[in-house]
Amino acid sequence: MAKTTHAFRLIVLRRPVQQDLFAAEAPSLRYTLIATNREGPPAEIVSWYNHGESHQGSVV
Repeated sequence: MAKTTHAFRLIVLRRPVQQDLFAAEAPSLRYTLIATNREGPPAEIVSWYNHGESHQGSVV
């Protein structure tokens, strides 16, 4: 991402994680980063991203 000349934005999602009963210290939150050049509101982009794994790695 550091070598690109094209503009993009980053959307960070913070989601709770179900605790593991046997782990001493399990994380309570999981962070996901979406780097995109798609236009539109963040909620729409997250919905598109969550639509399926077929989009992962694709360039739009």
